[in-house]
Amino acid sequence: MQVRKKKFQLGTVEAYGHKRAPVSVSVKLSWDEEENKRVYSAMGYIGNESYGSCGQILEEIAGYRKDSELFMKLYTFWQAWHLNDLHAGTPRQEAALDEYRKESGVHNDYKKDCEYLSSIGLYEDEGHRYGTNWLYRHIPDDVWADMKGLIEEAA
Repeated sequence: MQVRKKKFQLGTVEAYGHKRAPVSVSVKLSWDEEENKRVYSAMGYIGNESYGSCGQILEEIAGYRKDSELFMKLYTFWQAWHLNDLHAGTPRQEAALDEYRKESGVHNDYKKDCEYLSSIGLYEDEGHRYGTNWLYRHIPDDVWADMKGLIEEAA
């Protein structure tokens, strides 16, 4: 596998309530593809040499860059496909947990997640026990083509 990266500069913003000089905003994509496997991740950056933050901050960047068509496309890919090779559950398990978390307010509690899935008969689904290994979600051809087109446009 050869991981490729592309950084998208998204201008500057006055971030964190500081009245200092505006800071830069960017998103870096990393991707790889083999014959039958495509892997994607994204990381956001807000800041300069004096202060800032980076990581899974695309929600935060969205607060500053919803006016950017480029950012909104990157954001959409991130929401749907970030770390598509690192899913703890099957689509049914994760959908059930999404609903459970919305209703209960419980987040980041593996034991409670497993207990809930057991209570509804989904701890094991399609032969996979939740959280016992990482599952891959294939990015459809049309979505992958859109992402790669965006990367090539910005080159």
